[in-house]
Amino acid sequence: MVAGPNANSKSALSGGWTLRWMTSDESLYPKEMLTVYTGLQKEFPNTRVTLAANEKEMKAQAAKSDAIIIVVGEAAYSEGFGSIQDITLPEDQEELVEAAQATGKPIILIMVSGRPRVITEIYDECKAVLFAGLPGFEGGQAVAEIVSGKVNPSAKMSFNFPMSVNRLVPHNHKISEVLLAHEIPNPICLVPFGSGLSYTTFEYSNLTLSDSVLTSESGEIKASVQVKNTGTRAGKEAVLWFIHDEVASLSRPIRDLKFYDKKLLEPGASSEYSFIIRPKESLSFPDKIGAQQLEDGYFTLISQQENPIKFIGE
Repeated sequence: MVAGPNANSKSALSGGWTLRWMTSDESLYPKEMLTVYTGLQKEFPNTRVTLAANEKEMKAQAAKSDAIIIVVGEAAYSEGFGSIQDITLPEDQEELVEAAQATGKPIILIMVSGRPRVITEIYDECKAVLFAGLPGFEGGQAVAEIVSGKVNPSAKMSFNFPMSVNRLVPHNHKISEVLLAHEIPNPICLVPFGSGLSYTTFEYSNLTLSDSVLTSESGEIKASVQVKNTGTRAGKEAVLWFIHDEVASLSRPIRDLKFYDKKLLEPGASSEYSFIIRPKESLSFPDKIGAQQLEDGYFTLISQQENPIKFIGE
């Protein structure tokens, strides 16, 4: 069963600047364009995929359903018409999800929206959560193929998904923001930058540096890590490389993304991912007036699933 305000909406998939300004007229969109609902119907041709228009219909259909897919989010908006004071998921949508969870059926939550909405209260009871953003004309089919498993997802979260309305912390936050978080019951975010599940699993090992000291502006160090697909199907893994500047004249981020690479790995296959650290590209930062500066210091290289490794720049 499929339910939710964006389950059968083409305009919600496309956003407020598509075909016409902020239109919700579904007749303007291509007839062959799929919504999440019709995409799932196409993807599961031998399964009865039903659409519940409201909470009452959803409860009535729940007993005969194997799972409930709820598509929440926002209608198409643009400019000031999309301005809101509270990014919490609208109350009626949250109540719909809670009602679905109360049925005891597995819940897949899909968010179609141009920005994240806070879903902390309903997140843990969902079997899976997919932030689809504004995926456009092909988004209905793309979402359906991820749900069915036809496509193995490989995306990484491109921001810290907020835990609450007043905790909007960027991925490259400073140490002071972490200290503040320790004083507040809530963690910094619900889902951190760089997170992302797959239908297979990956194992990281042997994080190494070609040297522990970088001695000149023209020098370089090679960082490498071995990644193995330990699952049963092919999948793409993106390795994200972060650097933390431990000692600087200005407060620096705890981890700053410097490079990333994605590769397709067959089951059981391994591959080396590497990153060349060059001082001006990877270690410099803007001073108080915006001029780039490069300082001697101690640095830490961080890759998602391996222990950090330190090196010196001088």
